[in-house]
Amino acid sequence: MTVIKVWVSLLHGIVYVYECEIFPSEYRAIGVAVVTFMARMGNVLAPYLTEVLSKRNILPQLSFGVSSVIGLIVTYFATETFGKDMKETFNKVH
Repeated sequence: MTVIKVWVSLLHGIVYVYECEIFPSEYRAIGVAVVTFMARMGNVLAPYLTEVLSKRNILPQLSFGVSSVIGLIVTYFATETFGKDMKETFNKVH
């Protein structure tokens, strides 16, 4: 269980830093707000999902752990932004 909590914390830290860099300046505040909102909704739904999954004999720890590892893999293959100019508008992204 502790390993899963470490993975979740690690993933949240990576996403929190990365989300500021993936949105162009004109939409950065809105993009970060949406991502933060979705993270908070996950925090609200996690206890409910744990209860539902444990009643159906599905290991809640396994489901949360697998989703965290998938998120970590997706983050690993995300575009590197170190040393690159921050995009000002969506037109400059492509």
